[in-house]
Amino acid sequence: MANGCAQITYTKNHTCTAGTYAAHVDLFQVGNNNWTHFEQAEVLITVSSGAVTSKSIDITAIKKGGHIVRLKCAKEYTTYMQTLRETIEEFKSTNRALGHFNISDSNQLHAVVAAAKETNLPVIVGLSEGERDFFPLMEVRALIDKYQAQGVQVYLNADHTYGVEKVQHAISDGVDSVVVDGAKLPFEENVHLLATCVKYARASGRDVLMEGELGYIGTSSNVMDTLPEGAAITEEMMTKADELKKLVDESGLDLVAPAVGNIHGIITSGQPKLSITRIAELASTVSIPLVLHGGSGSPDEEFTAAIKAGMTIVHINTDLRVIYRDEVKKAIDEGKEVAPYKFITPAVRAMQAYVAQKMTLFAE
Repeated sequence: MANGCAQITYTKNHTCTAGTYAAHVDLFQVGNNNWTHFEQAEVLITVSSGAVTSKSIDITAIKKGGHIVRLKCAKEYTTYMQTLRETIEEFKSTNRALGHFNISDSNQLHAVVAAAKETNLPVIVGLSEGERDFFPLMEVRALIDKYQAQGVQVYLNADHTYGVEKVQHAISDGVDSVVVDGAKLPFEENVHLLATCVKYARASGRDVLMEGELGYIGTSSNVMDTLPEGAAITEEMMTKADELKKLVDESGLDLVAPAVGNIHGIITSGQPKLSITRIAELASTVSIPLVLHGGSGSPDEEFTAAIKAGMTIVHINTDLRVIYRDEVKKAIDEGKEVAPYKFITPAVRAMQAYVAQKMTLFAE
């Protein structure tokens, strides 16, 4: 909306918690010392921890379209948005879990946001490297900023990111968190990769959460006949407590996703069972939140048990892909409709219903 610099003056000061606030503002064009109103806009104002802000604010010396304009709040701040870190800590302390749902287009994002509005619960949307090649993170960030300005507690995660350079790009694109996937690397290489990425995130000037993985659970969010080779689904192959502690201590991670009988994708020959005992053991070993990847195909009772045992975030992708594909195909097959918004709408509604149900379940 603007370039150049701004002089900010606060009035009616009060202390607030760190976060992002939405403000409705009036824009005025200056000429001959007169201010003429010509536009109303909504802006996000971010404050740091312990900052003093206000219910009204003047911002001067902003350039817009070649004109000098003045922004003045027309209403009080409408939204305080917790950081993702604060939200996760709140859910962990109350033994609940946040839903993390993967998307690859704006229609799916709309479905997840609609579910968040319906349930009045926070939610995380994630995009893997392939998904964000199709739907770039910068575009997703712009839409999420709009939703946050409306008071929707939605956060952006760069899911399954391979390599330091791609982590750096994701942070530059404005994500709230990054999953650094070194699950197939030897242990020490995984630690080194994670520590390097954590160091970069800490120097970024933003609070970007860094998540690591320990234990291979596959990489494909598809429907498969058999388990991927090498998947850690036996007790012996699952993540061990001492190794998890070493990984967390040496890397400085904020979140960690272990292998506990979970698997990426849906296995038609039979979905593996989660090891609730192993989850509880790992949760008592490390202090940072545990993340359950590969939630698709698991029954609700397993989710509930896993959350009670110590999982704080649950990832789901394949279930959503199947719902979206099947509903679009059904809508096209049943009629002669050619308007995309008409044959996509049933898929969005079905996805919203699924996400809302899971969000509610995880937060019980």
